[in-house]
Amino acid sequence: MILNMLKSMLSNFDMDPVVKLPAQKLAIIQHKPLEAPDLSKIRSLASPGENLDMAQFDGQRYVQPWKKTRKGIEFLDVFKLLIVSLGAKAPSKKEVSSMLSCKMNWQLIKSPPDSGGTQVTWMGHACFLIQIDNIKILTDPVWSKRCSPSKFLGPKRFCQAPCRIEELPPIDVVVISHNHYDHLDEYTIKKLGNAPIYVVPLGNGKTLRSMCVNAGRIVELDWWQECSITPKVSLVCLPAKHWSKRGLLDNNKALWSSWGILGSSVKVYFSGDSGYCSAFKSIGEKLGPFDLALIGIGAYSPDSLREFHMSPEDSVMVHLDVKSKKSIAMHWGTWKLSLEHVFDPPRELKRQLKMRMLDPDSFISIRCGETQQVLGAIQDQEEEEVLLESNT
Repeated sequence: MILNMLKSMLSNFDMDPVVKLPAQKLAIIQHKPLEAPDLSKIRSLASPGENLDMAQFDGQRYVQPWKKTRKGIEFLDVFKLLIVSLGAKAPSKKEVSSMLSCKMNWQLIKSPPDSGGTQVTWMGHACFLIQIDNIKILTDPVWSKRCSPSKFLGPKRFCQAPCRIEELPPIDVVVISHNHYDHLDEYTIKKLGNAPIYVVPLGNGKTLRSMCVNAGRIVELDWWQECSITPKVSLVCLPAKHWSKRGLLDNNKALWSSWGILGSSVKVYFSGDSGYCSAFKSIGEKLGPFDLALIGIGAYSPDSLREFHMSPEDSVMVHLDVKSKKSIAMHWGTWKLSLEHVFDPPRELKRQLKMRMLDPDSFISIRCGETQQVLGAIQDQEEEEVLLESNT
C-alpha cells in the first residue's frame, strides 16, 4: 500500500508546469479592449446606517465580521491533506472523459444569445466564461497544471481546461475573488495580458501589477461597492467568509469576496470561495433574485474546511438565500484539494435537493466545457407573449 502511494506521488512530479500550448499569436491581442471604467463613479450600495456585513482593515490585515464556527484542523487531517496534495489518486482519464469533461460548443460561444440573454461555460473549478450583454467575462481563470506556488509540487490538475487560452474569444473582463493559487494564476494572467479589465477585491492590485498588469487596467473594490463596466453591465463586490494568503507573511493583507454581475436583464451571482454565513441572506435581500448563481460545492472534508468552503448542504442554503432561480455547481472536479471523493459533491448535491423537495433542475452540476444559457427578462416576456397568443 505504501509502495503504491509513493508511486502515485512520484508520478505527479513532472516538470511541465502548465498545459502545453503551441507558440502562436494570441487572439486576445487582436481585440479592441474595453475602456477602463471611470473610478470616480464607483458607488457603495450600503445606505447610511444600514447594517451590512463588512470586513474591517486594521491597517495591515483584513478581519472578517464572523466568528469561527468550527474547531481548527487536527494534526491527522493536516497529514492526510498533505498526502492528498502530494499525489493522492485522481480519477482516471476514462472516468474524467465519461463523467466530467466534454467538448466545447464553439457554435454557441461564437453566437451567444441576444435580447439580454446570458450564457456561461464552465472551464473547471471556479472559472466560467460568462457572455452577457455582448461582453465576455472570465471568473478566477487558472490554466496552470498545478495550483501551487511551486511548478513541481502541489495539487495537480486531473481534469484539463477544455480549451487553450488562445482559443478563447477575446476577453473583456477578468473577475478575481481572492488570491489563492486555485483562483489567481500568474501564468494565466500573463497570457491574458492587458487586454481585459481586471476587477478585484481591495489589496489584490499589487499582486496583479507584479504579474505585469498595468495599473490602469485594474479596478479594486470593497464589499458592497459597484462599478459600471459598460452602460449595460456592472460588477458588485460582495461579502464572502474566506481568507487570503499567497506568500509566507501576507495572511489577509488582501481582501476576498464574492461577486454580483448585473446585466441589462440578467443578474448572475458568483460565490468565489466562502463558508456559509449570514451575508448570503443580505445579498439576496439587497440584490436578489438572481437569474443564475455559480456556487461552490467542493473541498469540504474534513469538516473544519467548512469554515471557509461549502458542502453541498451549505450550497443549497446559499442557493435559497440569494434567491437564485437557477444555480450551477463549481469548485469541484479539477484538483484534489480535500478528503471527500472527487465525485461526492455532485452526488451529495442531488441528495440535498431531494431531501428539501427542491426541483433537481434548479441547482445542477455540469461538465467541464459545457455551456448553459439563461433567458433574460426580455426573452421571458417574449416567450410568455408567444404562449398567450398560442392559447387564444
